[in-house]
Amino acid sequence: MEEKEYKKSFIVTGMTCINCVRRVEKALRNIQGVSFASVNLATSTGFIIAEREISLDEIKEAVRSAGYGVSEEKLEDVEKKRYLQNK
Repeated sequence: MEEKEYKKSFIVTGMTCINCVRRVEKALRNIQGVSFASVNLATSTGFIIAEREISLDEIKEAVRSAGYGVSEEKLEDVEKKRYLQNK
């Protein structure tokens, strides 16, 4: 039986450097079930792949433990705003 992958993207707040990115990625990888975590400093976005559904609250807790935040705003809404501002 093939295992299901759960993917989630979100906005990370408060990062200013590559060390911030590393701390957030490490915190995300420490969530039970997360097999991959990536954070982009330029877009302030995070992305995880997990073996189970990971709640936004779990993500927030992990990111907060690293000293950063997670925005309540949906990633799609932020991307749409950025697109419209750059038109």
